[in-house]
Amino acid sequence: MKLSLVLSNNFLIKISSIALATLFSIIIARFFTPEIVGIFNLSMSYLNIISLITLIGTSEIILSSNNKDTFNQNSKIISFNSIIYSTVSFVTLLIIYFFIKNKFIISIAFLSITILPYNLIQYNSNYMKINGYLFKSIFINDPLINLFRIVILFLTYIVFEISFESILFIYISSIILTFCYSYWINKNDLSLNIKKKEILKFYKKTYKFTLNNGIIIISNSLDIILLSALSSIYDVGIYSIIIKITLIYNVTLNIINSTFTYQFKNNINNKVEIEKITKKTSLLLVSFGCILYIITLFFGDLILSIWGDEYKSGYYPLIILSFGYLINLISGPVSLILILKNEQNYLLRTSIINLIINLIGNIFLINFFGLIGACISTTISMCYLNLHRAHILYKKFNIKTMNLF
Repeated sequence: MKLSLVLSNNFLIKISSIALATLFSIIIARFFTPEIVGIFNLSMSYLNIISLITLIGTSEIILSSNNKDTFNQNSKIISFNSIIYSTVSFVTLLIIYFFIKNKFIISIAFLSITILPYNLIQYNSNYMKINGYLFKSIFINDPLINLFRIVILFLTYIVFEISFESILFIYISSIILTFCYSYWINKNDLSLNIKKKEILKFYKKTYKFTLNNGIIIISNSLDIILLSALSSIYDVGIYSIIIKITLIYNVTLNIINSTFTYQFKNNINNKVEIEKITKKTSLLLVSFGCILYIITLFFGDLILSIWGDEYKSGYYPLIILSFGYLINLISGPVSLILILKNEQNYLLRTSIINLIINLIGNIFLINFFGLIGACISTTISMCYLNLHRAHILYKKFNIKTMNLF
């Protein structure tokens, strides 16, 4: 399959997946109050932190794998690790559930059922990718999950009344169905024969990536958790929709980065070529970033009203948070280049400082400004993270990621 065709398919599938996920969130927001939306998203934030150990630097290891055999072995170890820690996470949540019974804890306990199948979906997806089934590997991930979610929601609406419990059922069943399908099409190929020596070698190689990913997940969930503790669940519901809207900035970054990943990887030690590729990438990122921010400025209020009139109060927080994502795009492909250069120490160090800035900022600013304070804190930490990494690349490797001219 030609690279251009692969990239176009990748783009279409990702956009379709985001569209389905957005449609699902709009329907849920229309059925429920911001408080219920807040409870669900707060549950997801805790679930992400509890299951973060299963996210052991998968994407980074994929990029660092030099051949199919290494890639296959790494994928198996990642799956093995996911099974062990997913089981531990699930048992822990069940124990918590028996001691503290309320709607919030119940939602986390039920959602924890998805940890293991979701991680096995990632394994199946990686396995198909290394065997050349690129389209299937992309489709059986989040796109298929979101497709199942919309179909089940429609059927639930016809047969039953939509409730908080039915949303939990829809979320869980969509992941389990996707897992069953991905396992069915791979049923003759899956194997987890791993040598103990290979596992230890893998952990030694990836522990800094693991710490970095864990810190990023905690930092990304921190604003929602502190907002619920220092402000209100209502604000969490509004904030979760704002995050959903600003997701388009991250999708733009991921699509453009993925388009140029192989060019970066093949020329990572060639400074002249890296600068040429970086210039192309940065121009695209800045162009799309500015267009998205202008749309947010002029139509942010209208966009929020799609989820419901209650969410219009999130206009100014949306503008503030969008500015942070704009800086993320303007900074260029900083994280991608650091990963390809295997600069784990810089990635980890900047992530730790980012977490500290976000933690202190959220504690102080949410107390004074509530929802707007959470957005200001996240924006400040985001700007620091990307601009500092851009500075590191320029200072150490003389690579200008914001080189447009």
